[in-house]
Amino acid sequence: MQLIDFLESALPGAVAGGLLAWIFRNWISERLKQSISHEYSTKLENLRSELGAKLEAVKHVHEVDQLRTSLFFDHQRSAFGEILAKIVEVQQEWDKVIDPEEGMEDPVPPVPRRELEALYLKHQLFLDSDLIMALELLFEIYRESWPWSDGMETHRRDVRGPYSDAEYLQPRLAAVFRLKIGVGQDDLALRQLALLGAIRMLNHFHFPDVGVPVRGELRLKKDDRAAMAINRAEENVVELLEKMHAFHRHLQAQGHFYEAEASLRRYLSVLDGASRRQASQEGVAA
Repeated sequence: MQLIDFLESALPGAVAGGLLAWIFRNWISERLKQSISHEYSTKLENLRSELGAKLEAVKHVHEVDQLRTSLFFDHQRSAFGEILAKIVEVQQEWDKVIDPEEGMEDPVPPVPRRELEALYLKHQLFLDSDLIMALELLFEIYRESWPWSDGMETHRRDVRGPYSDAEYLQPRLAAVFRLKIGVGQDDLALRQLALLGAIRMLNHFHFPDVGVPVRGELRLKKDDRAAMAINRAEENVVELLEKMHAFHRHLQAQGHFYEAEASLRRYLSVLDGASRRQASQEGVAA
């Protein structure tokens, strides 16, 4: 106020008024700048603090996810090893009951087979759809070696076919497990298992409304083993997929064949995915 009084007394009125207005404007402007600067500084500090907290939270979640993923894959690799080792054991035990002179009459050994099924249930959480598909197919083949009863007596089966098919599946199952843990890159074994499962479904189920069991080129003969069935499916894959999709729609409409529909869906997931990748590669090449 002393400065203003001095200016008013030392300068003419108009000059003093203009100078005072200029000083007042600059003072107001400076105060506003300081106020805005302080406000922005406060907001910036708050934002920095908030961002730091969010980054720490994201970092924590990432570390937890990494730990969880690491533990999951560690357990997954361990589970895969146990399951594959038991599959080999089942086949080795089955080899022991083969009589070169009398032929094969004994079904898959029950003790290691039950142990394998127990491992499957124990580790099912760590198995994706493809691996469930592959193991369910193996169990289905095992069941085809079991004796059957007509209500009066028990009959043995010709187990040479199931034994041969299980033996054929063993290295392909190992290849699929390696693929799942990133050790292998070839997905041919997975496709072969899906083709085998698909063509078997079209031959073993009875749904006349959709032409199942199939006839023609997809029809399997009694002595067709896994390799022959896969070749037949591959050579007629377009017809196979059309029939499988029609069969899938039929089962979905029925609504009470969940296990069959789930198996069919797994086979289609593999085969449709392979078809899309092939079409994409052909498009890129063109």
